[in-house]
Amino acid sequence: MPRIIFISAIIALIIFVSACSKNKAESPIDSPQMEDATAQTPSAGSGLTSAQAAAAEVGDYAATQSNHFSFKLFRELNHKPGNIFFSPYSINAALGMTYSGAKGATADEIAEVMGYSQSPDDQHRILGKNQADLLSYAEKNPLELNVANAIFSAAPNAPYLKRGYINLLRESFAAELFNLDFSKAQESSDFINEFVSKATNDRIRDMMTKAKLEKIGDGIVLINAVYFKADWLQKFSPKDTREDRFYLDPNRQKTMMIDMMHQKARFGYGKIPGYEILEMPYAAEDMSMVMILPERMETLEKELDEELFDKLMDALKIQETRVFIPRFRMEESLDALGDSFQSLGMRSAFDPDLADFSGIMSVDKARNLYISSISHKAFLEVKEEGSEAAAATDVSFAVTSFQPPSEIPVFRADRAFVLMIIHRPSRQILFMGKLIEPAPAD
Repeated sequence: MPRIIFISAIIALIIFVSACSKNKAESPIDSPQMEDATAQTPSAGSGLTSAQAAAAEVGDYAATQSNHFSFKLFRELNHKPGNIFFSPYSINAALGMTYSGAKGATADEIAEVMGYSQSPDDQHRILGKNQADLLSYAEKNPLELNVANAIFSAAPNAPYLKRGYINLLRESFAAELFNLDFSKAQESSDFINEFVSKATNDRIRDMMTKAKLEKIGDGIVLINAVYFKADWLQKFSPKDTREDRFYLDPNRQKTMMIDMMHQKARFGYGKIPGYEILEMPYAAEDMSMVMILPERMETLEKELDEELFDKLMDALKIQETRVFIPRFRMEESLDALGDSFQSLGMRSAFDPDLADFSGIMSVDKARNLYISSISHKAFLEVKEEGSEAAAATDVSFAVTSFQPPSEIPVFRADRAFVLMIIHRPSRQILFMGKLIEPAPAD
């Protein structure tokens, strides 16, 4: 019987690319072992042409590619009702690691869906440089940003893993390699979950279960975990937070009560037909949260792309603005993200006969590697002092609400809106969501 190995990618601000076979481990090891070589942060733009290095230096190439994918996936996810929250950055990094081991038509389809213009031999350098730049900025500014990448491999895979691929992930993504005994499913899943929990400050838990590892057998798990926490540059005062209405439908027939934060300060505010936009910077001023408040959400769901995003961002003007936004949290699980990728055109990667991930490990007629599933978990909390995210969304308030002077713009997020956490100089979207029904923050 052919020995089929499949990849199960779990993005939770993490993506796990899990390879799995029908055979059980032949050479179990007693406890998780980390590869002795030390992971390293990539050098800036190593191996790129001068033009590519220049683009990576300012983040333009990485931001353009990442945002193109962000809006494509956002439109695809809008097929499901309710809130949406995900990290395009995390998913992009995880698929970038996967792409680095893809060949032939499999690589071509991944590149088309993700918007990669470089080959698997080169794209990782740009993604790695993007990661290094973000982490370098975080180290020098009042911002908690953690990006953790890891490869968890069943012990019997050791002879088949491509050393060049392991080195590539280590050098470009600072990825650690761990050898686990997947036949000890509970122990191994606990170890993986501890890695994810630690990387996301305990915000993403239970990404791997005993049952999943028992299905995986001899396999590989690739993880990207991201954690972000920052204070607002202009914090809200808790004494100005009060309970008020949030409208749950376009006709304002259904409402719920939520704590609504309020302040008047100088923010980036803009308005174009059909939309309002607000940008609230964090204390680390290269990072901000952007909120887009549409007259009708269904219109924004259809129209939101790079062009509209740039048009809205260009409409921002720093001005005194009265802001009302909910105090909320979002926790999202996208357990069938693989279906979305297949719908977008990434099909051969999921086919055990057609997938070609021979850049990850040695394969032959008796042994192949393919993606079985992709899932994603994400967390966001917005409060008076700032917001926290991990990986490891029609008119005004009720008549009882305060009505400020008309000459001061008012951004009143009392109905469905889209939000993003972005890197301001490049406009790269790190987190993105649609808030339809807010849950109270802790």
